[in-house]
Amino acid sequence: MVLLSLGLTACGVIALPFGPRQSSADIAAGVSDGSGLARVETSAGVIDFQVTSGLTGERLEGIRVRVAVVGNTRLLLAEDPTRNHLPVAVPVTGEATVRRLVMPPLSDTGYNLTSAIGTLNLRDLTKLDTTLDEAAIRDRLNRGPNEAVLLYMYNPARPLALTNAALEVYSTPFPNVSVLRAPGEPPDAELALVVASLEHAAYETWSNRNIDRYLAGRIGQPGGTDLRGDLAFRWSYPVYDVFPDDEPLEAGEEETVTLRINWRSQNPDPPPPWSFLVSVDSEHLTVQPEAFQLGPDSPPAEVQVSINREGLAAGEYDATLFIQPYSEAFGMIEQGFERRMTFTVGQAEPTPTPGPQLEALSIEPEEVRVGQEMTVTASGFEPGEPVLFEFIGPEHAIRDTLQLADDQGNFTYLVDLSPVPPGEYMLRVTGSQSGVSGEQTVRVGEEIPDAIVRSEELNLRTGPGYDYPAIDVLVKGDELTVVAVNWDDTWLEVQTKTGRQGWVVADLVELNISLENVPWNSKFPNPDL
Repeated sequence: MVLLSLGLTACGVIALPFGPRQSSADIAAGVSDGSGLARVETSAGVIDFQVTSGLTGERLEGIRVRVAVVGNTRLLLAEDPTRNHLPVAVPVTGEATVRRLVMPPLSDTGYNLTSAIGTLNLRDLTKLDTTLDEAAIRDRLNRGPNEAVLLYMYNPARPLALTNAALEVYSTPFPNVSVLRAPGEPPDAELALVVASLEHAAYETWSNRNIDRYLAGRIGQPGGTDLRGDLAFRWSYPVYDVFPDDEPLEAGEEETVTLRINWRSQNPDPPPPWSFLVSVDSEHLTVQPEAFQLGPDSPPAEVQVSINREGLAAGEYDATLFIQPYSEAFGMIEQGFERRMTFTVGQAEPTPTPGPQLEALSIEPEEVRVGQEMTVTASGFEPGEPVLFEFIGPEHAIRDTLQLADDQGNFTYLVDLSPVPPGEYMLRVTGSQSGVSGEQTVRVGEEIPDAIVRSEELNLRTGPGYDYPAIDVLVKGDELTVVAVNWDDTWLEVQTKTGRQGWVVADLVELNISLENVPWNSKFPNPDL
């Protein structure tokens, strides 16, 4: 399976005035079905595309996939009519008949840059009679509709050749996809592609220097370095995203709200890691941490926003959270993030007269997550009295009066957190006879997967060995549940989020659990015994 995963920020079909449409082009189309499969039957053969979302990994329905065959060139254009995902444009090379096509989510940056694998035969395209400088290209763009996709051909041996250059322009079979090249490249130069997509609002600020800055920042290599292997990247934007993505973020009467910042891009401009500065515009809100770093290999960062309602009258309040990325090499990065937050201040309740308190109340472990077991211990009850146990959250609650304190007045309760959603819970235990009580807030974190794929691609096989056939291809970041191990723990039997079960190499995943308690699959004994 060949990976085509290039992100563009423009959507829709447009007619750029860059030249005549290729009259000899054969264009075939297909639309992805409910399984994300799109079949395109071209004059050069049938290609099946497996279309997935670059953000969620889910299979996408309704993506229009077109392949144009002109001369020896096959050019792909994939578009999402719902505009939830950005279009993809890339040459289709090689003989593989099944391709993986990753659609990047919509970006608000105005333009996007990424790299493309494959070459274009310029003899198959129609060239304008003259070269165009930046002003002329921008002028032609402004005559057209709101979006354009530009394929910049550049020489990896000297990637800064585009700055202030007048560019050759070639039309393609798709009127909204055009090819640009710096003139004067040697005939035998192995040219690569930078894919740029633009929205109309970005035309005035666009320049070839953006291409040069992208190449210099991402590659960072001296002239003459062989950069052809540097072109296998996923989509560029968004470089990071923030969850939850509700707008506005409603905190209600919660004391804290946790945001998770995920890194998404493999080839950002400028290069990673990035520093992130976090701030709020209200003196009643504080954030922790106020700064952190992220990169492609970093785990998600969590930012906790705490709300202090002291001195505020009852009512609804607004605040704004700011996340500003920063690069040591380039300074402040334009991809800043703002999230409006609302929180509520309720009417003050009369302060109740506190009853008798427990001697001690604790949980084990101190930090709990979904899927774990939590042990609650308390002391100070009457010997043998029934104890009301309460564990209450916004989406889940446990109330139990069946367990008793022991002869020393101690109480123990085991909570299975498998069905408990993540969030904050109020834990309270109360003696039914003595009235002694104790409570504390418990935060249940999200479940950590047993293992995460850390290689770009990983075969899922029917057994623990390279001789067993592959039944699926996993990608970096896929989450796995470990079911069993082979005799020496070098292979893991796993289950994917989609329910597929098979074997993977243990060294190619990041383990979050100990294998000591994972059972051995006796169907695969030591082959040397």
